[in-house]
Amino acid sequence: YGSQSKYSDLLKQCDELNINEIINISLLSKVIENSVLCKECSQMSMSLFINRHVGIAAEIVLQCKNCQYSVSFWSSETIYLGDTVTDKNKYFSVNASLVYALRSIGKGLNAGKMLCGVLNLPPPPTRFGKYNYEIGSCVEDVAQESMKEAVEEAVEENKLNPDVLNPRDITVVLDGTWQKRGHA
Repeated sequence: YGSQSKYSDLLKQCDELNINEIINISLLSKVIENSVLCKECSQMSMSLFINRHVGIAAEIVLQCKNCQYSVSFWSSETIYLGDTVTDKNKYFSVNASLVYALRSIGKGLNAGKMLCGVLNLPPPPTRFGKYNYEIGSCVEDVAQESMKEAVEEAVEENKLNPDVLNPRDITVVLDGTWQKRGHA
């Protein structure tokens, strides 16, 4: 995986079917009980329950009350963060999105716990630090690639300017205020 694919895994383009929603499980369960036929016995006796959580991702089970047929699925797709595809770097995208969002607004695990509690959601992933580390690595890789591209773009522009002797001679101005709290 290159840095671009890591970033793509983190921030997939949203369309109408690839979004996260907060759904009241009790309401969803009632809809399923009253409108879904069992695949095996063709009875309207399906029920929904949450088997377990991994962070805010849930394993959802649909089970027939009549014949015990069941099917389970996760409420979030899985993604791989890091350079290899192994179970050690397999994460639920909804958990990665939560950690990334909290990181983006300068908040951490405690804020995540507070947010999830207020919204009546399960707590954030227990591997919060691992998510944070992997996301930080992905963001750093993307930033490095972006800066390289910006340098090459500036060099190409300098090559077109006859007044510039060395096209790789680029002036960079930093003010440092981003490092201090309370400065705009």
